Amino acid sequence: MKFLFVILLTLPLSGFSAKISGNWPAEVLRVIDGDTFLARIDLGEQTFSTVSVRIKGVDTPEKNGYCAEEISMAQEAKVYLTEIFDKADNKIILNYAQDGKYKNRVLGEVKVNGKDLSTILLQKPFVRKYSGKKRLSWCD
Repeated sequence: MKFLFVILLTLPLSGFSAKISGNWPAEVLRVIDGDTFLARIDLGEQTFSTVSVRIKGVDTPEKNGYCAEEISMAQEAKVYLTEIFDKADNKIILNYAQDGKYKNRVLGEVKVNGKDLSTILLQKPFVRKYSGKKRLSWCD
C-alpha cells in the first residue's frame, strides 16, 4: 500500500543535536497498527529515510493483546487507519515529530486533509487519548 504525501518534519536524530525540518515528500509503506505507520521520507538529492511514525496523542489496542476483545479492536483500528489514508487524497502532513520511546520510531502530529488525525481517531471506541504514560488495559 503506497500513498504519496508531503511531510513537514522536525526530526531530532538519535545521537545528534541537529534537527531536520522542512516539507518532505513521503510514501506510506504500510499501516503497522491503529496508531503507527511506516513511511519513506524523501529528504531530497535522492536521499530517503524509512521511519515508523507513532501518532501522538492516541493509543489503540495491541494486535498481540491480552484478550480476544483487544485483538479484535486492534484489527478494527488498523483497518480504520488504513481507510483514512486511502481516502486522504495525498493530503497527509506530519507537522511535528520527535524521537519516540523506541528505536527507529518517531512520535508525530499528523494532519489528514487539514484535520488533526488524533482528533479523527478519537471519535472511535477503539481509540483513547494517550499522553505517554502507562497504558490502560483494553481487557476487563
